[in-house]
Amino acid sequence: MTPFAYIAFWPREPGHWWAGKYSHISTFWHEKDTWIHLNSERQGFEAGVFHEHDEVEDFLTYMFAHTLVVRHEVLLRSHFFWPMTCVSITKHAFGIRSRALFPDGLLRTLRKSRHAEILNESQEGQGNAGAGSRAQAG
Repeated sequence: MTPFAYIAFWPREPGHWWAGKYSHISTFWHEKDTWIHLNSERQGFEAGVFHEHDEVEDFLTYMFAHTLVVRHEVLLRSHFFWPMTCVSITKHAFGIRSRALFPDGLLRTLRKSRHAEILNESQEGQGNAGAGSRAQAG
């Protein structure tokens, strides 16, 4: 079975003048009856683990309501490029070959990829849910 990961594109936060439509990404995947959410920021990582039915439902409902979600086939690991940003870490973790430095650029790459599928196109360009780069459910 081909492993898949999900990449959540968070709408741009006010004050992030440098960003396009999206100012941050986080990733999540399903493994051994558990959903794992990884959020990487300059200050470090946040990881969430969800395995109880209600927690999983709340987490997935939140992610699909407030972010643009792309399912991507996990490919072979690529080389780790600096600087360590949410985009570079996601590219490395899932073997995505892209020159993208910002979330919008990575989304353009994924749109062209045969390994990715946008799951909720209706969320593209929606306003920030107030979570932005904090990427936490609830």
